[in-house]
Amino acid sequence: MIAAALRMKTSGEWFDIINAAGLPCGPVYSVKDVFADPQVQELRIARPVTHPRLGEIDLVAQPCEMTGFDRAIRKATPDIGQHNNEILQSLGYGRTRSRS
Repeated sequence: MIAAALRMKTSGEWFDIINAAGLPCGPVYSVKDVFADPQVQELRIARPVTHPRLGEIDLVAQPCEMTGFDRAIRKATPDIGQHNNEILQSLGYGRTRSRS
């Protein structure tokens, strides 16, 4: 019964109704919607970075700013397994074979 009732309005409509009733709530977003949210844009949480394989992508930065602290994202996230050899060698193991 609850699911049927919830389908009668959009999530945005329910958000407005619940907010108007004075209940704390927040939207549940898809990844695309997160980066489009006005608060995320205002806080500059989404930061562009160039990934060597994917090109320019948005990553999530620290949501707060502190004087003297650099929030810049210097590098894109690594691909899966990108640093395997460096990590294994630092632990005393030999190089792994590439799975290309």
